[in-house]
Amino acid sequence: MQMNINILLIIALALCLWRAYRGFRVGMAEEIYRLISLVVALFVLVLSIMAISSFMDHNTKNGIVAVILIIITGIVFHLLSIVLNSLKTVAKLPIISFFNSILGIAAGVLEVAVAFWILYIIIQNFPTGSFGEQIMKWTNENEWLLRLYNSNYISGWISPFL
Repeated sequence: MQMNINILLIIALALCLWRAYRGFRVGMAEEIYRLISLVVALFVLVLSIMAISSFMDHNTKNGIVAVILIIITGIVFHLLSIVLNSLKTVAKLPIISFFNSILGIAAGVLEVAVAFWILYIIIQNFPTGSFGEQIMKWTNENEWLLRLYNSNYISGWISPFL
């Protein structure tokens, strides 16, 4: 596999640099909170689609289960937010603040990986036309992007719902 540099790789690297810088500035605690928020939003979106399609198919049982799961997700996320806000307060302590900033770099890059994984899930499961085809062409041309695509952990969790 050749290492072809294409526009998607340049975009990915630019996003990684931007998010790493921002992660350094705001710290790991804030980046983890944002990453969890992104995953929760995706999960609620999937549950909402499941609820709507269940009710449209007159499958009330699955629709109600999806709505209950949305409510439970909201409650768990709220409780998790309380814990993470406490963590952000502790992360402001002098020595911990330094490590929080350094680890924020990794969390920022991880956030870009999750965003790309979500993009790949959308391309795999919804009609994206020539846009999706071009993204996949660029992905297959580059070893790093292909590794990112093949290591999509979210896809395995979400695919059964789509």
